[in-house]
Amino acid sequence: MLSDTQTLFSTVVTGTSSDWPLHTFDRIATSIAWAADTAAGVIVYEVAPSSGYSGTWKTIATYTTINDAAGAFDGESLDWAGDVWIRARFTTNATAGKFPTVKITRQKLS
Repeated sequence: MLSDTQTLFSTVVTGTSSDWPLHTFDRIATSIAWAADTAAGVIVYEVAPSSGYSGTWKTIATYTTINDAAGAFDGESLDWAGDVWIRARFTTNATAGKFPTVKITRQKLS
């Protein structure tokens, strides 16, 4: 199995990450390690047909935190097929000055 991981956010509490291609990969694993005492925050993973796409990106996963303990973790594995690009985006800023670590792992199963 071929696998690689990209950190999309680690020192911000707002904004949109860079796009990352999912071409030829079969599965993605999302992961968010919330910082201690993050008072609020919502992060979505979104896909689009091209890098820098100016239309509406499709949300494929949404994660919300309220007062999580240190190292609280959200994530899941999603089977995927398609020639798309992925990004992460805060839809609600993380508060209390805490920085979550947001990653995506691409996996090629065969």
